[in-house]
Amino acid sequence: MIDAVPMLFDVKSDESFESDADDEAGDLIVDIKKHLCGRCGYSTHDKTNFDNHYRIHTGEKPFVCRQCGKAFTQKSSCTVHEKRHNGVKNFKCRYCDHRSVVSHGRKLHEMIHTGEKPFECGECGKRFPTNGRLTSHRTAIHSVYRVKSFKCPHCDYATSVKSDLNRHLLVHLSSPRRFQCSLCDYSAHTKCYLEAHMNNHNGLKNIKCPHCAHASAFKSAIFKHIRNKH
Repeated sequence: MIDAVPMLFDVKSDESFESDADDEAGDLIVDIKKHLCGRCGYSTHDKTNFDNHYRIHTGEKPFVCRQCGKAFTQKSSCTVHEKRHNGVKNFKCRYCDHRSVVSHGRKLHEMIHTGEKPFECGECGKRFPTNGRLTSHRTAIHSVYRVKSFKCPHCDYATSVKSDLNRHLLVHLSSPRRFQCSLCDYSAHTKCYLEAHMNNHNGLKNIKCPHCAHASAFKSAIFKHIRNKH
């Protein structure tokens, strides 16, 4: 049970108001949301939505992946995560054979085909299909954004990109590395790390610099290249 501190109001209390300015105004419906967060002002009619929101403040993560133990604040996030473990990809691209775990992932992929790039860098005007890629661009190219505000609680590592910190935290995990390379002694905590490692074995460099012909099997190597060369 979440120790929430909502402010409670009566929901949808209908009151009639006489309007001198407009005789045709009729009854005015007062729609007051019942659950109001005392920490940030978020409000909602639905208690489940409120409970999900309030976990942002409490840090509670009651939904745990049955395969790797990763915990989540919302059940839907945990369900999507477990589908990735199981390889369930129900959302097929309309233009090719690519499949995604969630509909949002399919939409992002289809932008490759449509060329849609709604996010524009305010520094140089370059456009990107997702806000995440825009953030990565700003961090790699424009020094004003390189504030390393995401710090590891276990060591001195710090980064300006939250996803980089999440990847770094895997180093401190005590759980076994379940994904073993078939060609060497390397093992990884995640399948995507193993796939990137295998690309190195196979000579596949599918991550390309947006400014030159340089390519790498690792996204981090591309960021380092951009910082040093461009």
